[in-house]
Order: sequence, then structure tokens, then C-alpha cells
Amino acid sequence: MLITEEHSLPDKLVIAQVELNFLNRSVLFFGKSVFTTGLEFNLLALLMADAGSLVSRELIAQHIFQRKLAHCNIEY
Repeated sequence: MLITEEHSLPDKLVIAQVELNFLNRSVLFFGKSVFTTGLEFNLLALLMADAGSLVSRELIAQHIFQRKLAHCNIEY
């Protein structure tokens, strides 16, 4: 499930013992609050939305940083 503008986000996303609350942008781990920066929250949301799937650096660059991954940033 990719998070895109045309798809509305659920209020919460729960996988195992990690809970993301999109209304107040909070994270709970085993019921305890975890501080995250905006970037960390967005990255965790992207990874959890696609749980069980490989998430490429290109996809992360596009959805988290709103830019394409530059060729010079790719390691072989």
C-alpha cells in the first residue's frame, strides 16, 4: 500500500507492537511513546505501509524527500 495523495490515510497504522497515529503524528512502541522527527515519522509510515515489501532508495527519495535519487548517489 503506497501512500499517495489520492489515497486517504487511516487514523492509525498498527503492525505488531508499533502504532502510528496520523492524527497527532505520534508513535507508540509496546504502548510507550517514542519521539520521532517529522522525517523519521514519514519514513516509518512509508516502511510500515509497505510492510513485507522491499522499499527502494528511489521510492524513499521520491516520497520522503520529494526528489529523484541522483545518479551520483547510487552505489554499485
